[in-house]
Order: sequence, then structure tokens, then C-alpha cells
Amino acid sequence: MANYCWNNMLISQIKPEDIECIQTWIKTYDNFSYLKDWVHSLITEENRLDVEADVFKLPYGGRWFDINDVDEDENYMHISGDSAWSPMIGLAQAISKEFQCDVSIDYEESGCDFGGQSVFENGELTQEYQGTYWMYNYDFCGEGIDFLISELACHDSTEKGWIEFLQRISSEGITLSDKEMTELRESMNIETSTI
Repeated sequence: MANYCWNNMLISQIKPEDIECIQTWIKTYDNFSYLKDWVHSLITEENRLDVEADVFKLPYGGRWFDINDVDEDENYMHISGDSAWSPMIGLAQAISKEFQCDVSIDYEESGCDFGGQSVFENGELTQEYQGTYWMYNYDFCGEGIDFLISELACHDSTEKGWIEFLQRISSEGITLSDKEMTELRESMNIETSTI
């Protein structure tokens, strides 16, 4: 769906009882009309983000968070899902601060063309990457040519589509090796002499 931002949150260095608390809290999402109220049911007042300071009054991320996968072990928890337009960076920060743990959140949204990662330790931002959707996947995540081949499948398989695709790669600042160009051509069944 357009403008759904994918979020992948990894919570680590966390106590087992805090994992149980977060598991129980996740199940209460449907009991709240607003994301802010749901988050505030988990985060104590001293660890909440300032709602008034956020221009859109959405300090925790989007207007909603549709969690579609939760996985946990005794000292980590993984939560992934979609949010509206923007990533759940504020939620990651608040959880990190509340539970004095590490939270890493990776996010991407192809429609608005962004992707990145934020890492929090005890509520403090320690690492951040922000880029375009393509550069996040191609470079930061290290998907390289495999990412480009998957994106190529979404383009028109004509010579015009191929040229538009190459222009997009160039506009992202991606320089392809001869080997990568050959792989892309083979993926699109284009004769080497054509382009």
C-alpha cells in the first residue's frame, strides 16, 4: 500500500520481565483511539516524548502502527509492522529510555523515497543513517545488485523502461560494475548490444 512505512525494531539488552510487559502492552493496541494514548499506557510520564514540541503532534511516529510480527527470546524482542507515512523512531527511543535497553529500528518507505536506521542506547541516539529508499537498500543494507534486480521487475520491460531504470540508478549516485550491468541485462533479457 502506498505511503505505508515498514518498520523493523530490535530490542536487546532487556530484562525478561520487561519483554513480558511489552508483549502484554502490544495486545492492548485496539483498546486505544490514538497511538499517543497507547504509547503513554506503556511509557511513564518522565520518559515520554514531548507531544507539544512535535509540529504534527506525532512524536512517536505515524498516526498508527500495524504490527504484523513479534518474536522474542529471553533477552531480545523483535517487532515489525507498517506505520502511516513516517517511521516509529520516537517509539523506539521511548522504549529504549523506559526500559534502559538498546533499540535499533530500520525503516523504509518507497512511495516517499526514504529509508534508514536509528539506534538508541538507554534512550540516547548513538547511530543514525538516513537516505533514499534505493540507497538504503542498495548500499546501507548491502543488498546491492539483488535489490536492483527486484526493483527492475517493477519497471516496464521495454527499451524505454530500461533507460528510465538506468537514469534512476544514475540519479541515486549508484555506479554499476560491468558485471552488475550484465546481471541486470540478463534479468531483463536485453541483448548486450542493445544498451
